[in-house]
This record gives sequence, structure tokens and C-alpha cells, in this order.
Amino acid sequence: MPPDRERFGMDLDTTHFAAYAAGIIAGLLVCVSFFMKTIIPLRIVAIASNLGFIFFGIMLRQWPCCCCIARYCPSTSGAPSRWCALRAA
Repeated sequence: MPPDRERFGMDLDTTHFAAYAAGIIAGLLVCVSFFMKTIIPLRIVAIASNLGFIFFGIMLRQWPCCCCIARYCPSTSGAPSRWCALRAA
């Protein structure tokens, strides 16, 4: 085993690498969303980051992360506001 893996105590296979990559990309998408000025691209980026975090949670079996992100996924997409608009009409 290479010295870096012994020192950090981790052995990354492709599953872990893909999960960590998805988590990093999802985190970067959250940072990008702070600078968006229009709502449609903001929602698209937010949904993509939520899917990345859900993938991260499922692949690493981080169930609290999955549950928390999945709970807020519909509010990110704007589904509740659409539902309220339909009920008001």
C-alpha cells in the first residue's frame, strides 16, 4: 500500500471516488448558485446540486444526508409554489 494511503487510512475505489467527485461538484454548484441572477438557471443548478448530494449520500450510505437533501428537493424545484398557484386558480 502506498504511504499516502497508510497515512490517511483510506483506500479509494471507483465507487468512493465517484461519490466524492459528485459531492465536490454538488458543493461547487451550490457556490455557483449564489451568484445567479435569474430564477430558472438558479433552479436548474439547485436541482443538479441536490441530485449530486443525493448520489453522494446513497453511494457512501450517508442516510441522514440523503434524507435531508431529498426532503428539500421539491422546495428547490419550485413545486410548492406551483401547487399553491394551482390551488388559488
